[in-house]
Amino acid sequence: MGDKGSDGRDHDLVATPIKGRDKPEWQKEYNRLHAWLRGPGERMFAQLKQWAVFGQVRCDPSQVTQLAKAVQALINLEHRSR
Repeated sequence: MGDKGSDGRDHDLVATPIKGRDKPEWQKEYNRLHAWLRGPGERMFAQLKQWAVFGQVRCDPSQVTQLAKAVQALINLEHRSR
């Protein structure tokens, strides 16, 4: 999932939102779905940045992946409890 700045990338591999104004309804729906799918990952990275995790971690990258998954699970639980 890419953001609007991902233009020029291989669109077979990276899904990006459709730019522009006055889009037909199907393009608006595509952008809503794209945002819905991309949102949880964005929130997870925002939380890791807020905690300054990336500047402090001195370990195997696979352990950072495990940390990111744990943060994602906690964020999902928080959003479901609302």
